[in-house]
Parts: sequence; structure tokens; C-alpha cells
Amino acid sequence: MIKQFEFYKEHGRWYIDLPEWEGSKEDLEMVLGADMLLDNIARGNDWCKITLSDEPFEGSHILSHRLPPLEATPGWYDNDAWHGPSTIWLCEVTRFVFGNYPDKIYYL
Repeated sequence: MIKQFEFYKEHGRWYIDLPEWEGSKEDLEMVLGADMLLDNIARGNDWCKITLSDEPFEGSHILSHRLPPLEATPGWYDNDAWHGPSTIWLCEVTRFVFGNYPDKIYYL
């Protein structure tokens, strides 16, 4: 699956625009490094579009799933790109979009 997603910044907080999400808006907030990654990608804008996939595609960067200990939550990823933090947290929205927490998420 290769799909584009839009993200927007509102009152200093980043959110994914995901109209099909049935949970709360707070669930869509990007935190713990994902917000910093979006700041770097958006380059001062309050909106950006990112292509995401669980399969490699040309020019993409990689987020590698960091497998947690059994009592921890599964959303930590290591970022291979020069921009943004080296480790980020991706919430339940990741499982909603991909159906699971993929071993690798490719983005551009």
C-alpha cells in the first residue's frame, strides 16, 4: 500500500487528517518525535503531505519498528533519515492505517 496523507498544525500541535477515523481528534495528534519529524518535513509550514507505505519505493526514508519488551507498547520506530529525531512514537492510528505495526514504514 502506497498512500498519501495530509498533516496539519493547529495551535502548535500536529494532527493527521483522517476523516474515516471514528475516535477522538486527540487520538490523531502526532507526539513524541512524530511532531518534530513533521516540523522538519513541513519546513515552517502548518501543513504537509507525506507518502507512506509498508513497501519500499524510490527515494523513501525508513522508519524501523523497535520491538518492545512485553510490557511496553509497540509504537516506537527508529528513523533512518537525517531530518527529525532518531526515534519516534507512532500511535494506534498506525495500526488503523496499516492494519498492524509494520516492521518498516517507508515515507517521503
